[in-house]
Amino acid sequence: MGAGYRTLSQSTVTPMSVSLAPALDCQTDLTNPNFETLIRKTLKEYTSDCGLCLYCDQPITVESDQPPKFYCSENCWIATSATSTLLGLASTTSTGHAAILRLRGIEAERMLNIMGMVMTRCPNRQVRKSIRKLFQALQTESMRNIIPRCLQISEEECTSENERWKFGGFADVHKGTYRNQLIVVKTIRRSKDTSDSLADEAYRRFLYEVLLWKSINHQRLLPLYGIITSPQLGMVSPLCPHHDAISFLKKMVQHQERYRWTRFYQVFVYRWLLQIAEGLEHLHREGIVHGDLHPQNILVVSAHPDIKKNLLYDILITDFGLSVYADGTSLQNNSIRGGRPEYMAPELHFPAPHTERPTVRTDAFAWAGCAFALYTTRNPYSELDSSFAISTTILQLDLPSNKLKFELGGMTRIVSVPSELWRIIVDCWKDDDRLTIDQIITRLQPIQGMIPAPGKDLE
Repeated sequence: MGAGYRTLSQSTVTPMSVSLAPALDCQTDLTNPNFETLIRKTLKEYTSDCGLCLYCDQPITVESDQPPKFYCSENCWIATSATSTLLGLASTTSTGHAAILRLRGIEAERMLNIMGMVMTRCPNRQVRKSIRKLFQALQTESMRNIIPRCLQISEEECTSENERWKFGGFADVHKGTYRNQLIVVKTIRRSKDTSDSLADEAYRRFLYEVLLWKSINHQRLLPLYGIITSPQLGMVSPLCPHHDAISFLKKMVQHQERYRWTRFYQVFVYRWLLQIAEGLEHLHREGIVHGDLHPQNILVVSAHPDIKKNLLYDILITDFGLSVYADGTSLQNNSIRGGRPEYMAPELHFPAPHTERPTVRTDAFAWAGCAFALYTTRNPYSELDSSFAISTTILQLDLPSNKLKFELGGMTRIVSVPSELWRIIVDCWKDDDRLTIDQIITRLQPIQGMIPAPGKDLE
C-alpha cells in the first residue's frame, strides 16, 4: 500500500503492573488546563500500543452509560474509577473532543484503538455515532491511518483462494473459509502502475468502509467478520451462494416459467422489499445513508438452515463503500461519488454530477428503483441507451413505463407492476413530497401480509 498504510502487531503485549491513578471526581472540569494531561496520563499508564490494558493484557471495552465508562474484560481497569469515566467524558463533550484531537504519535494510536473497540461493541447508538465521527477526525488530524486491532483476523483463522472470483473499481473478490464457514474476501487491487496517491486513496476508502460497516449490525445487513492484513488487506464477510436478488429471480423463472409474476413470485418480491426497507430504516437510525442501493447490492440467503426444506429466502444489503453520515459528515471526498444513474434521485444528477450528497431521501428513491427492478427483472429506464439519457429523463421527472414487453414462449406479454406497489413506487420518485423509509414500511406491510406463503405443493 501507499505511505499511509499501517497495521498493528498481533503479538501479545507483556502485562505490566501499574498502580491505578488516584480517583478523580467524575464531574472533572473539562476546561481545566490539566484535563489534557489527565488523558495523556491515562493512555500512557493503562493502554498498550495495541489498545490493550497494560495491567492484564485484555481488550478495553465500554459500558453504555452516559457518559460511557471504559474497562477491560478482567475489570482491573475499574469501571467505577474516575480514570475510566475521564475518557467517557472526553469522547462525549466538545472540550473533550478538542483535547483528544490534539493527541499525536503513540497516544493518538492508542486512543484510535480504544475507539475502534467502542464502535464495534457499544450497545448505545448515540455513543457509537459520536465515536465514529471522533475516530474519523482523530485519524485526519493525527495522520494515523491505522486498522484497529479488534477488527483483525489472524492468518491461521482465515484462508482465501488466489484466483479472483469477482472484481470492482478498486477491489477484487476471492472465495475462502473462516472458522469452517464459506466466505468472500474483498481486497484492494494494486498493480505495478498504481501510484502511491491512488493507493493511499484506495486504502482510505477501504478503511472508511470497514469502520462504518463493522459498526452497524442488523439482520438485514450483510455482516463483516473482520479484516485480514496478509498477504493483502481484505474485508471478510459471509459467502451468499444465491448471489444477488435479480439473478436469483431470473434463475428461478428460467427453471420454472410458470412461477413468473404469480402469487408465488410475489411472495419473494414483497418479502424482500419489506426487508430492504427494514435494513435502510436501521441505517438511517444509525445516522447513515447507504448511498448506492441497487439490486446487485442486495444478496439472497436461505431463510431456513436446511436448504432442502427451504421455501423462502431472505435478503442482505451490502456494499457500504459510498455510504455517508446523514448529518452531512463523511470520511470520503465528494470527488469519488458514484452510483448507478437509474437508481439515483434527481438531485444527484446534473448540472454538476455527483456534487450533491446522498440523503435518506435519495435512499428512498433508490428503494423504489429496486422495487421496480425486482418485480420486472429489468432496471428502470432500461429502454434508454445511455447514462446521459437516463439522467436527463430523471431530471425531467419522467417516470419509466409501467408496461413492459416480454417474449414468453413465442408470444409477447405486457407486464405491469401491480397498482398497489406502483403507487408506493411513484410516491418515492416524487421530487418534493417523497416517502420516507418509515412510510414505505407502513404502506407495504398490509400488502405483503395479504400474500400467502408458498405451500408444500410448490416444493
